Amino acid sequence: MINTREIAMEYRERHWAGIMGEQRDSGLSKKAYCLKTGIPANVFYYWQRKLRERVCQELAQNQKTETKNALAPAGWSACEIAKTVNEKETKTKAIYVEIGRYRVRVTKGTDPELLSDVCRTLQTL
Repeated sequence: MINTREIAMEYRERHWAGIMGEQRDSGLSKKAYCLKTGIPANVFYYWQRKLRERVCQELAQNQKTETKNALAPAGWSACEIAKTVNEKETKTKAIYVEIGRYRVRVTKGTDPELLSDVCRTLQTL
């Protein structure tokens, strides 16, 4: 039986993921992008939070099932939660994101804008 609520939510998530990508690619700050496009900032941030929660849920699920993240951008080969941390690195949990042959370590303190720039750059290589 088709669950129309799930389908509608998936549609909205993909729609907003596209908007988040457009904002990122525009080079504008989130605030400036919202002003330019007429999107209320609170709605933009609501969907940003919802999408982040969804991706985190899928990452946790993928850790168990070892399947690819459906919302991960094309070209991202794998995402995994770090099991061990090198002694030289801080003792915090991390996620490793693999883009092509490159691997990026992401921690709670990673600057989102920097991570976005690094990922965009790596996808072009």
